[in-house]
Amino acid sequence: MRRFTVVFAALALVALMVTPAMAAKPNLTFVTHLTQDNVQLAGNQTSGFVIVTSGVKDVQYNIQTTKTKANPGVVEGPYHFYLKASTEQQVILTDYFVAKGWPYPAFYTQINEEIAGNAPFFTLAVGAGNGWFLQDGFHSGLACLFPDGETCFFDWGMYQLALDADYPVGSYTYEGTLLGTNGASRTFSIVMTVVRG
Repeated sequence: MRRFTVVFAALALVALMVTPAMAAKPNLTFVTHLTQDNVQLAGNQTSGFVIVTSGVKDVQYNIQTTKTKANPGVVEGPYHFYLKASTEQQVILTDYFVAKGWPYPAFYTQINEEIAGNAPFFTLAVGAGNGWFLQDGFHSGLACLFPDGETCFFDWGMYQLALDADYPVGSYTYEGTLLGTNGASRTFSIVMTVVRG
């Protein structure tokens, strides 16, 4: 009986030494705001961002990050954000893009992959010193699919995220995973609500 007591006491001591180390998982916080043509959008990361659109065809807005902070920091590289759409949203978006009458099938292949959540709608490019840039998934996805077969040139900092002024109204959720410089990995959602002004 005494031997069991010693064994249990030893196991309890090991558990006390191991538990704090296991519980101390690295953490990552990330906060951002968005701009529309360099004007900060209403809303925030918790409530979502409101994009006011005119409904005018063939007009685009540039969407970009501002006041972005991460603690302790994010490892440099591209971080893809994917659309998490309902079936109804997928139908609405598909109909919207089909109505554009694009001349090349590759355009529809690319946007359909994005609508289905299989290709990134946008990418958060993190550069040296945690410079932040939102890259458009559609334009960067097509960068090397020129119909004339030319070799493309692609670089981070090209193809800023753009939104059409007649984009279907509604709330859209995009999800991506960031990697902290401390090894923490965390999934974040960004909600953009498109309204008509």
